[in-house]
Amino acid sequence: MALAFALLAILVAFASFAWRDKSRLHATLAATEARLGNSIGDWHATFDSIRDPVLVVDRDGRVERANAAAAALLGTRFPDLIGASMLGSVAGEPLLAARRLVDDVIRGGHDRAEVVRTENGRTWRVSVKPFRRPSALDSSVVVLRDMTEVEELTRRLVARDRMAELGVFVSGVAHEVRNPLFG
Repeated sequence: MALAFALLAILVAFASFAWRDKSRLHATLAATEARLGNSIGDWHATFDSIRDPVLVVDRDGRVERANAAAAALLGTRFPDLIGASMLGSVAGEPLLAARRLVDDVIRGGHDRAEVVRTENGRTWRVSVKPFRRPSALDSSVVVLRDMTEVEELTRRLVARDRMAELGVFVSGVAHEVRNPLFG
């Protein structure tokens, strides 16, 4: 009888230990799931805060992931983008260039970039990089940067520099008219 009591005491102690250990594991799992949920939310918020349209597309140009700026450029809601063609209902640049570059990156595996002008006069830098991850093969990251303002500022800066050079030249000519070099 004492042996049975001792075995029962050991079983109760083991069950109590296992119960505490199970409770601790559940608490750890819940905390880990909460951190993972927060990380996913942070990742989405970070990705959507990027001002430039960013898309992750498969080899056929179907959207796997996209940020809010990409959805706005494509004129659709984010949930409607996933699985859809990145060309969608929007024809023309910069998306045609992006599609060409995705094909080049899939074939060659190297980063590609191109500057294109749209019909409405905007200038875009289209960059495509291979996106290698164990869960998906042949994906690419497409970044579309609107360079219209930069191009306009560069044009103004060049024009201002030309005017400054012309001013220096004109002042030199005026000086020579008033004070001839050999006169």
